[in-house]
Amino acid sequence: MTAPAGVSDPTGGNNSATDTDTLTPEADLSLVKSDGKDSVVPGTNTTYTISVTNNGPSTISGAQVSDVLPAGTTFVSATNGATYDPGTNTVSFTTGTLITGGTTSFDLAIAIAPGSTGTLSNTATVAPPAGVTDSNSGNDSATDTDNLTPRADLAIAKTDNATSAVPGTNVTYTITVTNNGPSTVTGATVSDVLPAGTAFVSATGGATYDGATNTVTFTTGTVAPSGTTSFDLTLAIAPGSTGHAVEHRDGDTAPRRDGPDPGQRQLHRHGHTDAAGRPVDHQDRWQGRRRAGDEHDVHDHGDQQWPQHCHRRRRQRRLAHGRHLRVGHGRRHL
Repeated sequence: MTAPAGVSDPTGGNNSATDTDTLTPEADLSLVKSDGKDSVVPGTNTTYTISVTNNGPSTISGAQVSDVLPAGTTFVSATNGATYDPGTNTVSFTTGTLITGGTTSFDLAIAIAPGSTGTLSNTATVAPPAGVTDSNSGNDSATDTDNLTPRADLAIAKTDNATSAVPGTNVTYTITVTNNGPSTVTGATVSDVLPAGTAFVSATGGATYDGATNTVTFTTGTVAPSGTTSFDLTLAIAPGSTGHAVEHRDGDTAPRRDGPDPGQRQLHRHGHTDAAGRPVDHQDRWQGRRRAGDEHDVHDHGDQQWPQHCHRRRRQRRLAHGRHLRVGHGRRHL
C-alpha cells in the first residue's frame, strides 16, 4: 500500500500483508466392479471390469486400486498396466491423471477352482494418492458376488473285453465313469438294470444290488475333471440262453446339472450266438451267389443259418421260428 501524494507514511513496514493457504486437494473417488454375471462355473474363468471415477472437485493423479484374490481362485491376467503380486495374492492398479468426472478402468481375469462350491465374492478398493482427501469413503470399494453352479460332462464306458459269452458261465463287466469337466463332481450315481436271463453274482467298489428292482447301483466319490472311477460287475448267464448273449445298458446320473453331452452317458452292446454259444457274424458272405443290392432274410434257428433270396422291393419276410434279421448291402440290421 502507498500513501497518497502529499502524505507521508512514517511506518512503511506495515504497508503490505500476505495470506498463505495450504492447498489440500479433495476428490470423491468411487469404484465399481462387475463380471456381468450372477453365476459362474467352477473350473472356468471369469473376468471383472474394475472402474474408478473421480467425482471431484480436485484433479488427482496416482490413485491406488488393490484387489486381494479370494480363496479358490488364481490369477490369469490383467489389462491396462495392472500387476499381480503372488506374495500377497493381490492385483494392483495405479490410475493416471483424473479430472473431475474422469474415469479409468482395467480388466481382471481369474480362474475358479473346479471343486469350489457356494458363492464367489471378490472385492476391490481404491485409495486416493498421498495429500488428497477422499470426501466420501463409502464408495471406495465394491464387491461382486456370484453363485457357483458346478457343471460336468460325465461319460460312461462298459466292457467285458469279449465278443461272445457262453450260457451257463459268468461274465464280468468293467464300468468306468469319466468326468470331462469343467467342474469336480461328488456322488454321481450309476444304475444298471440286469437283463433277462442273467443273475447278479458280485460287484466291487461299493456297488450294491437291489433284488426287488434287479438293479445294481454305484455312487462315485469325488471325481476331478479328467478323473475316472470304475467298478466291476459279475453276472451269471442262464444255461439255456440263446440269441443275444447279453443286451446291457448302464446310465449315470450327475448330482448336479450335467452337460454338455448327456447322450454320451450310455453304452449299448449287442452280441449274437448260435445254440451252442458260438458267435455268429451276419456280415460274412453266404455260400452261393450274392448280388450287390440284394437283400436276404436270415433264419436263425439253432446251429442252422441260411439265407433265402427275396424280391428287391420286399423289405422283410416273416419266418415261423427263431429271430428275424435283415441283412442288406453287407450291413446288419437288428
